[in-house]
Amino acid sequence: MKITTNFLFTIAQPITTIKEARAFIRYLIKKGKCYHFDDDPREVVNFDKQTGKTKRVFTDHQADLLDKRIKEIFFFDDWGSYHCPFGYAMYYHKKRGDI
Repeated sequence: MKITTNFLFTIAQPITTIKEARAFIRYLIKKGKCYHFDDDPREVVNFDKQTGKTKRVFTDHQADLLDKRIKEIFFFDDWGSYHCPFGYAMYYHKKRGDI
């Protein structure tokens, strides 16, 4: 998986190793696009303070790609002390001071 500043390009790259899976989660967090991986990315919304409305975070195409990547990251069973992708995401959020 090649991580770039281009969000669409990055999420289109297959994840083939646990190292890439961790990098992918870190990437989503750094871009402010991490969500609960059990949720449908088509339903992830942000509140727009200017309009007072919610708007989708991901397009349908992005959501399709994210569905594939999430299936890939859950394929790995060697998450160590993090236990799973959720645990790793929480660890990284805490490390950054997000939570």
